[in-house]
This record gives sequence, C-alpha cells and structure tokens, in this order.
Amino acid sequence: MIKYTAWGICRDVTKHMRGVSTVKTNTKTGLMISPVVAKKNLNEATLKRAVVHNGFYYFDKNENMKPLADSKIIREAVLSRGMTPGLSMEDLERFVIREVSRSDPEFLIEIGKKPDAEAAREFIERKHYESRVKSGCPKTVIAICGEHDTLICGVTKIHTADGKYHLVKSDSVEKALADTDIGYSGVSLDNLQKAFKGTEPSMRSRVRTYIIDTAFKLIKEIDEVDNLIGGEERASLAKAGFLFNKTVLSCKDVYIGALEKEGLTWGESVISFCDEVAGVGKLIPAELKEFSILS
Repeated sequence: MIKYTAWGICRDVTKHMRGVSTVKTNTKTGLMISPVVAKKNLNEATLKRAVVHNGFYYFDKNENMKPLADSKIIREAVLSRGMTPGLSMEDLERFVIREVSRSDPEFLIEIGKKPDAEAAREFIERKHYESRVKSGCPKTVIAICGEHDTLICGVTKIHTADGKYHLVKSDSVEKALADTDIGYSGVSLDNLQKAFKGTEPSMRSRVRTYIIDTAFKLIKEIDEVDNLIGGEERASLAKAGFLFNKTVLSCKDVYIGALEKEGLTWGESVISFCDEVAGVGKLIPAELKEFSILS
C-alpha cells in the first residue's frame, strides 16, 4: 500500500498494471509510474516532465496524458479497462494525441509523433491570444457581458485587454462568435458593431425601459408557443413571472453598483432605483402582473 506520494499522503490508489497506478491525495490526482516501467517504456522527453519522488515518476492532471501518448502499453492499461467503452485502441491513441496537441504539441514532436492539426492550431491561436492579452491589446476581447449588464435590449458590454469596456450590438457579437470555434478569444473588437456613435445613455435612463421591454419579451415568448391550455399556460406565466422578478433584482444590483461608482451612497442608489421603477408595474403586460414583485 502506497502511503506517501510526491503530492503528500495517498488517499486512494487505482492499479492499472504492474508499476502504473493512479494515485489521489487531498490536493492532486495523477499517474505514478515505477522506475522500471518508466525507463523501459518512456522517452526522456516524457520523463523530464514528471515529478520524481523516491524514484517513482509522477504526472499530475496537466501532464498525465503525456506518458499515455508516449507508450502504447501504458495507454492501453490506463484507458482500456471500462473507462472508454466502444473505442478501439486506434481511437484511444487518436484521443490522447488530440488532448496533448491542445496543450503541448511540441512535446509530441519531441517524442516523434505528429500532433493533431486542428488541436495544434487551437493551441497556437490560444498562445497568440494570451500574448495579446498580456500586451494590453485594445482590440482583444477578454470578457463578454450580456444585456443584463448593460440594461439595454440588443446591447452587449465587452471588455478589452487594455482595461476598457465597449457597448456593442448583441447581434454582431453573436455573429462573431458563430464565426470562430475558440470562443471570445477568437473575437476582435474590429468584428463588432458599436451600439452608439456618441455618448452612451446614462444608467438612470436605461433601467425603466429595460424592465418593461423584458416583460413584453417574456410574454411574447409564451404567445409564440402553440396550443397552451389551462394549467400549461398558467405554469408558463408563473415561470415568466419568476424570470421577470429575477431580472428586476438583477437590474437593481447593476443600477446600484453603477451609481455607487458615480459617488452616491448605497442608500441614495436604492432610493434612486425605487424612483426609476415606480409605476412600472402598471405598464407591464396584464398577464404578468399577478406574478410581478412590482405590482
């Protein structure tokens, strides 16, 4: 029984073959390979990526695919016992190569194997993206916040690597994301359409319209569902009411946070929000009023 590992006291062990086990500690899980098996089956390029403890080679979750890519014997021992049903040995190898290609394609070249082209491309693009973020590139998108953050229907807030934010049209964001397979790291500010040519509307002017627009949007979604009858329609309205109330509370948090940044106290911001939404309950669709916290 293994008591101590490179990562501390061993809590659990799964033996895959003689000399190869998965070990778990309180902080890490990974492969433990004996010196005999490691030196017989693994390249030096693989061994140098391990943590060595009492002669055993340890590969944590960031590295544990590498010995599987390097050694057919170890790969099949670890992956073929019920963990990946229905996959052939060739499928297993392709799976491992693809996973390693996503994180370290150069390692595969070191051990004489060809990286998966698509996964390696993603790796290169991600590295370029990380470089642009580090340099503070003003065109590089680092976060996308939905309409719940702008409180304007059809408008999305994006943050760029230079520490600034921009309000852009939501449909341009959707199109840009659809054109890439690596998420917002594949989106440039140049691909997005600004929502406003001049000064953006103040937070005070947004919240009332956004809440009302959301209410009508929720009811429209229900109306577009055919053949709702009796209890089904009421259940749909109750759900819409729940989503509407959630929107109101979210608007409150965003609104108060924005006004506090302008210098108002929390109490002053709350009073301002209440003033802005006063009477909104009378302007939302009649079907929603029963479930609304503003009624």
